[in-house]
Amino acid sequence: MNKTNTLKPKALPSAVLFDFDGVLFHSFPVHRRAWSKAFETIFSRPMPDYPDYILTGSSSLEIARFISRSQVENKTAESLADCKLKFLMDSDSPPDLLPGATEWFGWLLEQNIPFGVVSNAPRIYLEKNLERYGLIAPVVLGMDDVQAPKPAPDPYQKAAERLSIPSEEYGQIWVFEDSITGVRSAIEAGMQVYGIAPPEKAQQLIRFGAQAVYESLQEANAEILHNYLR
Repeated sequence: MNKTNTLKPKALPSAVLFDFDGVLFHSFPVHRRAWSKAFETIFSRPMPDYPDYILTGSSSLEIARFISRSQVENKTAESLADCKLKFLMDSDSPPDLLPGATEWFGWLLEQNIPFGVVSNAPRIYLEKNLERYGLIAPVVLGMDDVQAPKPAPDPYQKAAERLSIPSEEYGQIWVFEDSITGVRSAIEAGMQVYGIAPPEKAQQLIRFGAQAVYESLQEANAEILHNYLR
């Protein structure tokens, strides 16, 4: 466990917001395969071995822009992003649901606490995979729902608005994030951030504002829900 000494919530949150990739689902392999297929389709050759951080955290369009700029051919980022989304939606290998996700959704429904999913991935992809696992979130917000994706605060602020949380209560909203991009977005929105990451990445998220970092939502469940709120 990688937690700071300050994490002892005494009151229920006004809402809870979850990132999708890396928090609720282990989906990076699915995204990498889709990017690889899209690259081969658009550029007619295998995709370079981009480091994982290039293909994660940012919106699909921002990733597509980076990839397109790194190539000689004059191909639009939009065409690459659209092609990647097609392969992502057609994939027969859905992302794996991570431990603790079902328990958190169930607990929040029991407590009548507003919650939602906020991601830089396309909303249609989020909804499809939540439905696959029978997970229902009152608000699901993707990159196509905002003009400025993470790390801008817009996604989290818009999700809070859709949940009818007044701005003066944003400081009581809990956000679970696995990336620096997401942590920055939630901190800028004035919310409390808890990281989900392996030990070697914990200090990075804490440095950017996460109050504590857990290896999974399951671990966060045991620490936060069982020890402080039940």
